[in-house]
Order: sequence, then structure tokens, then C-alpha cells
Amino acid sequence: MKYFKKKSHFISSKPDIFTASDNLLLFDIQWAVRKVSKLIYWEYVCRHQAYLVTILCRIYRIQYQIFIGTKINQETNSVEGHVWTTSNGIFLSGACNVEEFQIIQTF
Repeated sequence: MKYFKKKSHFISSKPDIFTASDNLLLFDIQWAVRKVSKLIYWEYVCRHQAYLVTILCRIYRIQYQIFIGTKINQETNSVEGHVWTTSNGIFLSGACNVEEFQIIQTF
């Protein structure tokens, strides 16, 4: 648990190594997030997916951004939250219609 407490924070990575020609690596990360969601038996929601992307992007030193947003569901009249991660204009986790959400915070 010591490793988790020290290493489990969300901080955007530094853009020192990643280049636009490495888009195949981004698609591999995207694929890994989808496969993990099918293999595990517990609830694997958008925030967990964003955390997995954070870990993988740090390993490969890829620049990424995490967005936290909310929207009002008109049917239930309740507030819904969502987290998504992008890199180089590609959704790595939590693909959504960004215009529906009001962005609260970006990392």
C-alpha cells in the first residue's frame, strides 16, 4: 500500500518524448482500457479508466489531459459526472460528446 499512496495522484505528464507519429501507441492504450473493462468483474467506471490511462501514459512518457465534467440529465433531473482522458486529440478513455458537459477541472 505504500506504493499506492506515493504514486496514485493525478498529475499531467511532461511532453518531452512523445511525438505525433506515435499515435499507434495511443490506440494500443485505448485498446487496453477496453479489454480490461471486459475482463474484470467489478465496476470499472470512467474514473478507473482514467487512472489506468494515467499509469500507462506515465510509463511511456506520453502527454495527456484528464477532464472532469458534469451535465444535467433531463429525464431524471439529476446531475451526472464524467471523466475522460485525451492525448493528441484522441480519446483514450471515456469517449463522449464533450459539448454536453460543463468542464469542471482539467489536469
